Amino acid sequence: MLHGKLVQVIVLLLLVLFLLNDQLEGRYQWGRRFRTNRIISFLTEKTSSDIMHSTPKHPPKGYLSSKLASSARLANHIFELVSIYGISKTLHRKPAIFIEDSNYHSLVNGVRKVMPGLLNEFQIFDRPVFPEAKNELISQKCCVFDNPSKLENITSKYLHLTGHFYQSWRYFDQHLSEIKSFVKPLLDFSPLPESDENNFITCIHIRRTDFVDGQHHSSNVTFIKPALEFIQSRERERNVRKNMLTVLMGDDPNFEANIYENTVIADKRTEIKNAAEYFVSKNSPDNDLAFSRYHCDTVLITGE
Repeated sequence: MLHGKLVQVIVLLLLVLFLLNDQLEGRYQWGRRFRTNRIISFLTEKTSSDIMHSTPKHPPKGYLSSKLASSARLANHIFELVSIYGISKTLHRKPAIFIEDSNYHSLVNGVRKVMPGLLNEFQIFDRPVFPEAKNELISQKCCVFDNPSKLENITSKYLHLTGHFYQSWRYFDQHLSEIKSFVKPLLDFSPLPESDENNFITCIHIRRTDFVDGQHHSSNVTFIKPALEFIQSRERERNVRKNMLTVLMGDDPNFEANIYENTVIADKRTEIKNAAEYFVSKNSPDNDLAFSRYHCDTVLITGE
């Protein structure tokens, strides 16, 4: 009798753990199958919430904000804010955004659609920068790392950077796992192919509309095709049993659809044949970025 009750208790405990795991981890549909993370992950792994709200090793000394390229595009906004997030970690400060005008509102709303966790890390002030803020210039040149550690001794409560874009991975390289956790949850991206044990997905982002002006190096077929062939030739060596599939995304779907023959424009009404190798995404820019996070095994970003 006692043995029977013990078995019932164990079964009940496992059921509770399963339900908790289901709520915290979620169930994701992959093709025609369902895959649920193991119960053990609930006991041993940190969730994205744990990572985002864990106690910092050093208490913040104040706030770190920056002049933002508020009229730029989504990718610029994300790179800029991720870099500021990384710099704030280096300087033991709380990252902040001061809403200077309506463009700043649009910037915040756009980034929140795809990386809500990132915006949760920022203190957002609905006002311009405080007059007493200490202004400092770093990152004067594009794509060159300017070590922010030189600002560690500044004691002002509000430290405001006046650089531009901060386009160097070195500003945030140590925090990649946290940054990935900031992306919104996995969605149903069908009929786009998914990365799994059978498929290797190469994604190509093509920017053209505002670059075809003679002033920029816009993407073209002469570059895109050899670049993809180079990537796939290397990846085939490591993924010999996988189908090599390509998803094209960007701001000119008509151009993307004509790069390769038999390219599928992947909207919800499209019937996908097994022989399809090239797909044009019809997702919004924020969903393209989320798709890249979960399903692109490698990404080629073209443009200047």
